[in-house]
Amino acid sequence: MVHDAPILQFLVQRAYPRQLTVLPQRLDRQYYAFALPEGRPELREAIDHALLEAIEDPRWNAQLQRYLGTDE
Repeated sequence: MVHDAPILQFLVQRAYPRQLTVLPQRLDRQYYAFALPEGRPELREAIDHALLEAIEDPRWNAQLQRYLGTDE
């Protein structure tokens, strides 16, 4: 099955733990984005700061582990 890795990791972690594995091969890198109204650079800056703050928080890795499992 070909699908977005994070979605598959979440589904496998929840529905089929220790039964299925998401393979590490990537067919194509996919980028995600937020659509924002033109002329509002402060919105982008606020989102950038919030994302960086969240990623730097030690709880970020714990949440990744909880919802996506390991990359074994």
